[in-house]
Amino acid sequence: MKNKILFFLIMLLVLGLRLPHLDDRQKGIDEDNSIMLAKLIDGQYSLTYPYVPLPNEKTPPLYFHILAISLFIYDSILSMRLLMVLIGIISIIMFYLLAKKLFNENFALFSMFICAINPMHIVYSQHIRAYILLTLLFPLFLYYLYKFLFEGHSRYLIYLTLISVISFYCHYFAILFIIGGAVTLFIFYFLKTNIKLSYYFISLLMLGVLAIPGLLLAIQQFVEYKVLGDSWVIMPLITPSIVPYPLWKFSVMADVSTTLSGFPYVALLFPLLLGLAAYGAFLLYKENKDKFLFLALSFSLPYILYAVAGFLFPIFSFRYITFLLPVYVIFFSYGLFKIKNKILKLILLFILIAGWAIVIAFYYSILKIPYWGAYIAV
Repeated sequence: MKNKILFFLIMLLVLGLRLPHLDDRQKGIDEDNSIMLAKLIDGQYSLTYPYVPLPNEKTPPLYFHILAISLFIYDSILSMRLLMVLIGIISIIMFYLLAKKLFNENFALFSMFICAINPMHIVYSQHIRAYILLTLLFPLFLYYLYKFLFEGHSRYLIYLTLISVISFYCHYFAILFIIGGAVTLFIFYFLKTNIKLSYYFISLLMLGVLAIPGLLLAIQQFVEYKVLGDSWVIMPLITPSIVPYPLWKFSVMADVSTTLSGFPYVALLFPLLLGLAAYGAFLLYKENKDKFLFLALSFSLPYILYAVAGFLFPIFSFRYITFLLPVYVIFFSYGLFKIKNKILKLILLFILIAGWAIVIAFYYSILKIPYWGAYIAV
């Protein structure tokens, strides 16, 4: 009963932190594209509308069709934002289910609370782009990958394949966690040897066939994007110093320059959460190597793959791996949860809540300003 009450209270907190300023929030980066494409699809009154992306849009169609559903109900930007909030809420529930599957209900509730107040999750739960949707789909992907690896039922591959296809058609960069999942599975196959690899090959074959139209569209968009001479040409390749930047965003969310000039003490959250994540990973390695390896590979493989690609092509941006946020939260939440000294645990939790409260308050304070995204870097 107590856990059900805590779950309900956390869900109220989730809702309360994501509803403010939905009606007067100025549009952020690339939201215009999402709104225009959703309205084009809505104008056809059909989910079979042939996808014709805008010249500077480089993403697949499914997210925009999902977004257009909100316009069937009520034709306004507010209805789109409410849909984003709903997806954000469901992603928190999925995060809870994943944490509960991996650990126990007490930790699931604790880490759910942490995820609920994370500034990045709050910002993207109001942002009309596909990032929060991937933050829902990635934990769902991990949930069924874990069940297949450790519970062995081949039927979970059906769900895994379906989630992979949906994710890919929502955003091309979902391929990062799809590839990461495949590598994770093969590594566990060599470690455990009782995994039904033949079934997984069938799953990969189905995924490959179903992804062909999306791959052809991606190539077309890539060619048109280069011809237009957009940021593909002018955006530089990343340098090693930029590689940790997504971890900064997961920890603080506000841009580095904004943080250092406006509330520099909040920057302490970055080393604090990195340290807690490392401590959590270390404890998990000692307690359960399988779970450690599963989470470590699920986080590091997409991150490393994307970083390496960023040295070769000008594609690296923290927002494209926002979906990794839940695993990062699990690691540092586990480190904080396992601290035995209650006073130290409460102090660190207070620092975390206070720091994030400052960032969230700053976010709310700038939402009515045009181009507010430059201050927080969405």
